[in-house]
Amino acid sequence: MKKINIFLRKKNSVHHHSIERFAEIISSRIKIDNVNIKIINCPISSNGIFKRIFLILWGFLKQGDVNHILGDVNFISLLMKKNKTINTFLDCRLINEFQGIKKIIYKYFWFTIPIYKSCKCTFISDFTKKEILQSIHLKSDKKFEVIPVPLVRNFPIKNMPSSTNKVLIIGTAEHKNINNMVKATVGLNINIDIVGDLKEETRFLMKKNNIKYRNYVDISDEKIEFLYKTNAILMMVSKYEGFGMPIVEAQQSGLAVITSNIEPMKSVAGEGAIFVEPHNIFEIRKAIIKLLEDKDYATKLINTGIYNSNRYKDIFVLDKYKKIYQDMLN
Repeated sequence: MKKINIFLRKKNSVHHHSIERFAEIISSRIKIDNVNIKIINCPISSNGIFKRIFLILWGFLKQGDVNHILGDVNFISLLMKKNKTINTFLDCRLINEFQGIKKIIYKYFWFTIPIYKSCKCTFISDFTKKEILQSIHLKSDKKFEVIPVPLVRNFPIKNMPSSTNKVLIIGTAEHKNINNMVKATVGLNINIDIVGDLKEETRFLMKKNNIKYRNYVDISDEKIEFLYKTNAILMMVSKYEGFGMPIVEAQQSGLAVITSNIEPMKSVAGEGAIFVEPHNIFEIRKAIIKLLEDKDYATKLINTGIYNSNRYKDIFVLDKYKKIYQDMLN
């Protein structure tokens, strides 16, 4: 029996996150005769030069008939056979944040070498593809393909009055822009559910302004589904995203979405969101008030979002990966 190995970063939690969900849906729902698709997690975390050298050697020894490296640890393809290797790229945010030699090393080992060492490269959005290829000065060719992240679960559309004042925020890293979103809610009669570790600065900001919130860290898929069911608005006004899966999940669940007027969020959300400038607190605030006060508009936006989410049904995404796997195996 032939082997397709999907390589992932070391699992650092009992719960699955975006990359883990992505891998699980590929491994569990793609069926090819006489082929075993298996997820292989890195045995150690990717930090420090010696650990990464170990992971490169480990990856070489773990090769299958097809090797699919799914983000974060693309450098492990260094010693893998080119005609058996696929690299999927999720984003390149750190290229813009790193400086000097650190930036050069990151570009070379996470992008330039993996692209060269791949029979096929996939990108989760057209924005990610363009940004990576521009950063490493490569022109597009036939081995590159944009395949979006699939909806892993069918979140049931909630049946809830549109006047509810509950707002959901998913992600608290610096690029998620949480402080600007929090500032936009000052004085509004809303309750916020926040998923992710909160910095003291953000906690102080909410306490100072008497903002009602609940914080969830490292939660299960079932809890995420519960939060989609019990909130009315998703606020995801990030400064940067590689894709922005919570936008699609929220749309599928029947939430109104407020997101950034930049790529890839604009393309991902389609016409099913209010788009705002992430640095403009007044614009974010205005969008929240619009959804709270104009029920007809909110309902129309929700219905448009539900329709848009159908583009990301897993069957469309999985068919593309299945074809790539079959071509490589044959």
